[in-house]
Amino acid sequence: MSKQKTAKDDGMASLSQRIAREGTLIAAFLLGLFLLIALLSYSPDDPGFTTTGTGEPVQNAVGNMGAWLADILLHMLGYFAYVLPFALGFKVYRLFRKSDADQAFSWGVVSIKVAGIVLLIIGACTLATLHFSIPTGSTWPAGGLIGAAMADASIPVLAMLGSTLVYLAIFLFGLTVTFEISWLSVVDAIGYWTIHGLARAREQFADWQEKRAEAGKVKQAVERRRKALDVRIEKEKVRTPPKIEPVISAPPPRSKRVEKERQGTLFTGSNPGELPAIGLLDENRNAGKKGYSTESLEAMSKLLELKLQDFGIDIEVTSVHPGPVITRFEVQPAPGVKASRITSLGKDLARSLAVISVRVV
Repeated sequence: MSKQKTAKDDGMASLSQRIAREGTLIAAFLLGLFLLIALLSYSPDDPGFTTTGTGEPVQNAVGNMGAWLADILLHMLGYFAYVLPFALGFKVYRLFRKSDADQAFSWGVVSIKVAGIVLLIIGACTLATLHFSIPTGSTWPAGGLIGAAMADASIPVLAMLGSTLVYLAIFLFGLTVTFEISWLSVVDAIGYWTIHGLARAREQFADWQEKRAEAGKVKQAVERRRKALDVRIEKEKVRTPPKIEPVISAPPPRSKRVEKERQGTLFTGSNPGELPAIGLLDENRNAGKKGYSTESLEAMSKLLELKLQDFGIDIEVTSVHPGPVITRFEVQPAPGVKASRITSLGKDLARSLAVISVRVV
C-alpha cells in the first residue's frame, strides 16, 4: 500500500513539475513577445505612467496596457528595457533544452536566479547611465530611474572610474548567476577560436602568397615569351630560310660479293615464252616524295629554335637533311653558347618536339 502511495506521490510531483515548467515556458514566450511589440510601438503621445497623453487615439500596437508597460519599463530601466524580451526568449530556449528540462523544480534555485536578475538590472542600468547619453527628445534617462539613482549615490563616493568597476563587477556577477555562464569555458572557447582563426588566417595567407607567386611567375613567363616572340618576328624578317636537302632515294650499289653469290637459274629447260615488257607498268611518280614535306621541315626547324630558346639557348637552323629514318638539323649557336648546353637537352628536346629521340652531335 505504501509503495503504491509513494509511486502516486512521485507521479504527482513529476506532473506538477512538468506543468510548472511548460506553463513558465508559455508565459515567458508570450510575455516576451508582448513586451517587444509594446516597446517597439511606444509613443510618448500615448497615456502612460508618467504622462496623460495628448488625447489622441493610442498608437501602441497592444493598446493602453502596452503603452503603460512600455512607459514604465523605459523610465525605470532605460535602454535595458529592450533587452528584457530577448532575455525571456533565451529563457524559453533554455527550457526547451533537454538538460534543463530534466532538472527538478526548486524554489531555492528560483530565488538565486531572481537575485541574479536584480543584480544584472542594477549593473546594466547604472553602466548605461554612466556611459551613455540621454536619447534626444525623450523624457527617460539612458539607464532609467534605477540607473540614475544608483549613479547619483556612487559617483560622490567612488567617482566615475570606481563606480564603473563596481557596477561592472555587479553586472558580470548577475549575468553569471542568471544565465549560468562559466567564464572559464568562455575563455577556453575564445582561446580556441582565436587560435583556430589565426591558424586558418595563416593558411589562407600562405595560399594567397603561393598563388600570387605563381601568378607572378606565369606573368613573367608570358612577358618573356612575348618579348621573345617579338624578337623572333624581327629576326624572321631578315632570316635566311634553312637549306633543305633532297631525300636520297637511289638504291645503294650492289657489291661484288652480292653479285657473285646471287642465286643462279634453277631450270635449264627451254623458255616457255617471253616475259611481258616492263613498260606495261605505271611509272612511280612518288619515289622522291617520302618523309616530311618542305613546309613540315621548315616548321620543325622553327620549333627547334623556339624550344631551345625556352631553355635560354639562341640558335639558328642553317640546313635540314631529311632521310628515310633520321632527319638531321644543322644549327649555328649564338656567340658564347657552349655545345655542352645543347647536348645535355636531348631528352627535353625529344619531349618538346614529340619525337622518339633526339641525338645531339
